[in-house]
Amino acid sequence: MSNGKRYPRFPMSALVIGKVLERNLEFSGTIETISLSGIGIFTKEKLEKGMYVSLNILGFDGSNSIDDKIAGVVMNTDRQKEFGILGVQFDQVINSANHLLLYNYLVNEEKKVIAGLKSLPN
Repeated sequence: MSNGKRYPRFPMSALVIGKVLERNLEFSGTIETISLSGIGIFTKEKLEKGMYVSLNILGFDGSNSIDDKIAGVVMNTDRQKEFGILGVQFDQVINSANHLLLYNYLVNEEKKVIAGLKSLPN
């Protein structure tokens, strides 16, 4: 991958409710993209790189409700006026043992992309 990311990223319609425990701060946002190793979150909250956050992801994958908790570290912030995108790297890579619904969502999204690429004319 040319962008230096280890895992492919996919859009997801979901709400994120986060907490920064070291500051007793709560925030919310929506997912820009998610991968097996991290997430991009649209939010109004201004957080700093290195902050440890716990996240509750609330969404729907078309057939299942997703309500999952995951934690990680803010790796980057990109502010555009009032809103910004937080890049959070998860503590552990999502897999079928620790976050089954999120894992299934990401695997299914990857299958859709591969099927779409195979259907393109050569």
